[in-house]
Amino acid sequence: YAMFGIAMSDRGKVIEQKLAALQRALRGEAFEYEGRSVKVTPPSLTPGGPRLAYGGHSLAAARRAGRLGLDMFAEGSIDNLLETYQQAARDAGREPGTALIPNRGTPTSVFVAEDLDAAWDKIGPYMLYDATIYRSWMGDFMGASSRSESTTVAQMRAENGPYRILTPDQAIAQIKTGIPLLLHPLCGGTPPELAWETLRLVGERILPALK
Repeated sequence: YAMFGIAMSDRGKVIEQKLAALQRALRGEAFEYEGRSVKVTPPSLTPGGPRLAYGGHSLAAARRAGRLGLDMFAEGSIDNLLETYQQAARDAGREPGTALIPNRGTPTSVFVAEDLDAAWDKIGPYMLYDATIYRSWMGDFMGASSRSESTTVAQMRAENGPYRILTPDQAIAQIKTGIPLLLHPLCGGTPPELAWETLRLVGERILPALK
């Protein structure tokens, strides 16, 4: 926050201002923002702009998402999070949107590969780096669905938790059970040439199987 000249105590007000501007821009409106004229073209194919989801794990985040008409993608589950989100939307005269509140260990950083052993050798170190850094930032908060306690790639693979590499068939089976395939192609600084393999398999193997 200091780098951008914003006080930590003002973060709620600032994010709401920026979200309001983003929503107006995606609706194709012409407006003034911080002394500049804004109009995004071409307009969105979705009337009113694409759906937006707000992330977080606090009740304040849930209230903000509901009040602003956003979907909610929670970092983890705490008591009354869903109820708070839905009530805030109704209090603002809106129908509650979609709230995704994953449990601890839900796969949140997923790659797809034909050869799992080779993929873990190549991508595993980047995933472990990502998990280690995020765990250090989370501190004592244990409710994040993306939190991994692994300290080695082998532990992470055995954990079968938020960081996973799946075969195309495993990915298809997961989607068919109703669990989203949450891809994170550049996780932990994964090189693009490795990331593209996941995207290629999704396009060539997974999407056709779901039609």
